[in-house]
Amino acid sequence: MAKSYYRQGQVIKCTVNYAEKNGYAVTVGDEKLPGFIKTDDVHKRGDVLSGVFVCVHNGRILLSQLFSSPGAVQEQLGKITVDWEKHLSEDDCVSEESTSRQDRGNQADRTPDKGVLDIAKIRHQRACDLFMPPVDLRSIRNLKTFKIADYDLQWLITDLEGGSRTACIKTASKNQSRSAALLYKGRVVGCFHQSKETPLPGPTAAALAGLLSDLDQAETNVTIYDLPEEIVFSMSALFLGTLLNMQCENTASDHYDSLMENLTRRKKSACLTILAGYPVETRLVLVHRGQLIGVFNVEDQLFFRDENSLNDLFDRFPQAVIEARVAGNSNAKSVKHYGYSLSEANELRQRS
Repeated sequence: MAKSYYRQGQVIKCTVNYAEKNGYAVTVGDEKLPGFIKTDDVHKRGDVLSGVFVCVHNGRILLSQLFSSPGAVQEQLGKITVDWEKHLSEDDCVSEESTSRQDRGNQADRTPDKGVLDIAKIRHQRACDLFMPPVDLRSIRNLKTFKIADYDLQWLITDLEGGSRTACIKTASKNQSRSAALLYKGRVVGCFHQSKETPLPGPTAAALAGLLSDLDQAETNVTIYDLPEEIVFSMSALFLGTLLNMQCENTASDHYDSLMENLTRRKKSACLTILAGYPVETRLVLVHRGQLIGVFNVEDQLFFRDENSLNDLFDRFPQAVIEARVAGNSNAKSVKHYGYSLSEANELRQRS
């Protein structure tokens, strides 16, 4: 079983992906975790390096070159990753888990009861964390943050809907409400809205009305970034998809294999939600037209392009709960009626 955590000062093998300022983006260990190594040496894609584990920051493992000072790497933290604290208020930033994976592993017998999943049981700071951060350089480069007062709501609707954008929008209003929405080709296919009055997430249509109300407030902070179409369409099944009813196998791993075999054979797009342990660990497995797109670790805000990260989870929690929801068709005719129109929802809100 591959290690799922590292100790400060541990020497780790990593593989070079591409150059960044002051070092290289790398893939770390057998689990292929995203990382960064600070080095002045010249390397090419595919080179295998040895680095010293420093810490995890903004979803990446930071390494210093072997025999160099870890403190030197920490001075570069703000320069080499997206700093989410600059994009939304402090309360919106995902905090690091105070409980280690090793400690959570000792809770293996405390798995949620089997049955239909309740989104409110998912353990994360707020439901908006279910929407992943940018997953590639294009998404990071196109990330935009502003106060709605600098533009206006109608401009934003035109940009998103008229531009047929596939993206994520997150908001933080002055009255401490939070919203997030997924858009697929300009239409909303998933939305959360939470406030002091409505702390638990509700239906997408109601959440969309809350999001639009927040966007009517001049001081609302807005963050928008693009996401790949196959990721968003697969995630849309979590909100708009139909439940795939299949008999549970003896273990979560067997159940997962059966679900994946079914989706692959039928070439379906889907989102599998996995809940395990206590405190609950959450994974979203994204499948597009029968092909695995990746696995999103909600608590750690990490996205993996393969399913290797699930091996450790199923080893620790053999009775984890899995639910699969299947998305509709992604052809051009179906997309016109898939999800919710921002402009129509805003007109309805204004009339009510």
